[in-house]
Amino acid sequence: GSLCRTENLRTDIMASPPPPCCQGTKELLVDFDETKRTRITRGKKRGTHQRQKILDILEAAKVCTVSYLHNGEELRVVPQLFGVHDGWLYLHGSVSSTMFKNHRLAKKADDDEQSAKEEAGAIVKTKMAISATLIDGLVLARAHMHNSVNYRSVVVFADTVHVITDKEEKDKGLRIITEHVLKGRWDDPDARNPNKAERDSTAVVKIKLSECSAKIRTGGPNDDKDDMKNACWAGDVPLYRVYGCPNADESTAGRGISVPRYLESAIKDSRDASYMTVKQLDGDILAKLGLADGGRQQLASFLMGAILAACVASMLA
Repeated sequence: GSLCRTENLRTDIMASPPPPCCQGTKELLVDFDETKRTRITRGKKRGTHQRQKILDILEAAKVCTVSYLHNGEELRVVPQLFGVHDGWLYLHGSVSSTMFKNHRLAKKADDDEQSAKEEAGAIVKTKMAISATLIDGLVLARAHMHNSVNYRSVVVFADTVHVITDKEEKDKGLRIITEHVLKGRWDDPDARNPNKAERDSTAVVKIKLSECSAKIRTGGPNDDKDDMKNACWAGDVPLYRVYGCPNADESTAGRGISVPRYLESAIKDSRDASYMTVKQLDGDILAKLGLADGGRQQLASFLMGAILAACVASMLA
């Protein structure tokens, strides 16, 4: 398809715009209060409680890590897809999974008024920490102890989890998570919505974003003055997240179903944000590698051919 043609697939060793959260985004929302758990004690200059920066990082991340206490004493950690909307972070999974069994509503005792209120409000008391991290580059220093990475990370703490039991609210949560993974997917008219059996076997919970912090590192290495004379290459190497060529499954390919517009847009947007053109690649990156003009052209042609071949192979597989 057109997504894998050379005119639409730029060879990309990518340009390096700073992430959205680091461009001085205007704060339109109330920032998070600093708490004992979210206080940044090391690398304080990299820490922030600015709500918009935290939301930007969560928006860019696709996976979070959830840590919780199982049976109130055993620490468990699990990676999860998630979604964020209107000040809440949504998670989902099988009702039979350990994490969601841990957060099922206990049957209320008739004489326990507080328990009854919690069940009616679908609130479970639990200790939970959620983190999401984006690696934006490698930082290579002259001394091994100063090697690092450029990153954006968020940590969220919670003492309660809201278990969603209402059908419409559960579908809303599933939509938020699906749209976070790929915007436009839930509203695809050819995709089926969850049926009752699927909905009943899936747990959806939400956690209020009220106790959050972020840390952000950018730039090059911080070498000691005495190490600056070392003849060791030092600097940073940007890393990027980019959509590749979509691979249709056998049934889709056999019926000639086109890639949906929302997926085309996601692929294009990721490339526009990250890629450099072949000319930029030839004139900048390869020049830094010290290649002669002929070598640059040869390598650029090789890269273009390799990318095109990979895309064609993926479509024919």
